[in-house]
Amino acid sequence: MDINNKKIYVNGCSFSAGHKALRERNGKPWPELFDEDVTVINDSLNGGSSFRALRMCIEKVLESNDIDVVICQLSGPERGEMLITADTFSRYNKDMYISYVPHKFVIDYRFTQCDILRQEGFTRQSDGETFKNEQGQTLEDRFHHKTRIFNDQVLTNPQDRHLHIIGLCNNLKILCEKKGIKLLFGAMSGRCIPNPDILCPKILTPFSHLCGTTGDLVENDLDSHPNEAGHRKIYRYIISELKKL
Repeated sequence: MDINNKKIYVNGCSFSAGHKALRERNGKPWPELFDEDVTVINDSLNGGSSFRALRMCIEKVLESNDIDVVICQLSGPERGEMLITADTFSRYNKDMYISYVPHKFVIDYRFTQCDILRQEGFTRQSDGETFKNEQGQTLEDRFHHKTRIFNDQVLTNPQDRHLHIIGLCNNLKILCEKKGIKLLFGAMSGRCIPNPDILCPKILTPFSHLCGTTGDLVENDLDSHPNEAGHRKIYRYIISELKKL
């Protein structure tokens, strides 16, 4: 596949969004390394889940007529996403998706979540990640029962999560085929790949396998996020896979 003048949609976690230390150095994650004639929309989110990435890829394929390639990078199966409906909020008429890692919400500041939270009296705290309302409640305090119910009752068994992810992967694959869109599935690490993988579309070599967990391609021995050199290696690998499509 020749990617010149193509439009690529990417969604994943920090391995595609660029983690905090990389951004503070003005380093570029792999989706930002494409040539200028390639248009890349990167909706990846630090801490984002496979559920979020797959949902947004499916939505993008359904709503767009000019996407040539979708690259969906899977993340840890313990991460999730919940829909808080409009009737939860007294002064807002839109629903809100909130991603979470265990016991912690992950807010994507580019979308409508912050508008809803401000109108509900939540303000962003000095750490840049925590929101509290006038009563001192965090989002986790306010909605803990909802995440507990989701974690403990809806997708309790890890195998249930994998089967859910497999179903979403196959739905995205079918939609892309129907619309003539090329599709690549990536993964943060091997544990992000659903099992049994025989039921799932092909998933590329996990990014952590490309970069390792220690050495010159990651931040340091305590942080296995890919550094600038690591992202360049991921980029070269993605290019090689795109050429095979």
